[in-house]
Amino acid sequence: MRSTTSLADGLEDGSAARVHLLGARDPIHGTVTPADVRPGDPISARVRTAGAPDEGAAAPVWRISPLGVELVRTAPLGAVSTGDALDVTLRVGTSVSSFSGLRVAAIRSDRGRELVALRWASSGGADEGANRGERRDAARWSCGDEYLPNGVMQSSVRYDEHVHFRIVEISRSGMQLLTSLRNKYLIPGVRFEATCAFPTVGEVRIEIAVANARVVQRGGKSQLALGATYEVLDRRGRERIAQYLLRFGPGTSVRDLRTNGFELRCTSRAFDFGCVRSDAEYREVLALRRLAYLHAGKLGPEARDEDMADAFDAQSRILVARHQGRVVATVRLMFPQGPDDALKHAEYLELPETMPARDRLVEVSKACTHPDFRGSDLFYSMMKLTALTTAQSGREFIFMSCTDGLVTIYRKLGMRELGAGYVHPTMGLTHHVMIGDAARMIAGDGMNPIFWNVVIGHDLWRFAKRCGAVSWSAALTVRVAVRRLFAPFGFLAALYVRSLRARSGR
Repeated sequence: MRSTTSLADGLEDGSAARVHLLGARDPIHGTVTPADVRPGDPISARVRTAGAPDEGAAAPVWRISPLGVELVRTAPLGAVSTGDALDVTLRVGTSVSSFSGLRVAAIRSDRGRELVALRWASSGGADEGANRGERRDAARWSCGDEYLPNGVMQSSVRYDEHVHFRIVEISRSGMQLLTSLRNKYLIPGVRFEATCAFPTVGEVRIEIAVANARVVQRGGKSQLALGATYEVLDRRGRERIAQYLLRFGPGTSVRDLRTNGFELRCTSRAFDFGCVRSDAEYREVLALRRLAYLHAGKLGPEARDEDMADAFDAQSRILVARHQGRVVATVRLMFPQGPDDALKHAEYLELPETMPARDRLVEVSKACTHPDFRGSDLFYSMMKLTALTTAQSGREFIFMSCTDGLVTIYRKLGMRELGAGYVHPTMGLTHHVMIGDAARMIAGDGMNPIFWNVVIGHDLWRFAKRCGAVSWSAALTVRVAVRRLFAPFGFLAALYVRSLRARSGR
């Protein structure tokens, strides 16, 4: 029988292995050294002429790599030549991979056996088998290089061998993984369960199915890149992935993640909280105010950033939340010192006589969130920061106003209406004046205990107690401990909170 020539032809038996020892590129495996398949390994193959109706015949697997396979030529493969199309079914461990219409890339000899070599990844240059025509069904985010998630799984072929990998890109249903070239059995179609550690958010169990493989250069080193699909096996796993992407994925936002199928309940770890300390940061706040008010229909398109400023800004502490260095939420806190100090709300209405003395309260105004980050718990994080800042300043009360759509939310947070209101002269919207006790809000006094666990939580109470921002007693500590018992029912309140946010636009 006459075999066709290939790069390895003319070498002694063991030619394919020697190609790699000599540093040459093998036409089947590229620069990857394939694994020899030993008797007893859980790897097998069946082949047939492409499109044939039969089930095919068994063919021993001689070598395998993520880029191709070499089969021992047996009687059913006796007439096969280079360029012929075959349908191949490979069983690797418990996974079954089916390939249709694979072209025979080479016929070669090794240790007295004639081999039929096939490659399922197209030949490439620096990136071998890149499958550049792959279509993606969703946005894909890069993982931060300094905080790449990593995973580990048990090899399905070698006993007591583990495969380690890193995740460099994630979409709703796909991932790109990087692993060592030592991992020979990660061929397209192989499925495996892995435990993946996502920095700052925890571990997630996922099932991964390899879609394609290629060799890439990263950090001056050749590595195996795998395109894969995945399914999350943990109940909260997809949310943990979303939390990770929001914190470390360049250019992510709550809206983008939700649009692409990721649910987010807790986002606070993705933000840095502080206050305005420079003119540049203040200009960012003005731009955010304009964008948020324009999006909410409170302004016309002719409004300018500078129109969002007033004289009270210079007398206030402006709190901000930053996402990847960008200001995405802000609220203004004013600390009047005496009975004659001006309040912003006095411009709109006669203040109620039932209000506490001005040096006992903090006036809150200009609260806004970037449209791309609404619908998350960022709003509640800003309210928690407001309550804590009020308590730490030695003040008791938060004084503010809100539109109709937010009254219910603020009531749930422990705020109460003062029976006064006004129509904003430029926005044309009715505002309700409200007041709340900051320490009671932190401790959950008078608040639904399930709701308190979801939107405020014990951590804020514990911190406020530690720094002396709230007065506490043994009885209050017991009441807080009782409220904590309702934490397991938090998923009910979370559903309710999400419905409130959806109705209010927050």
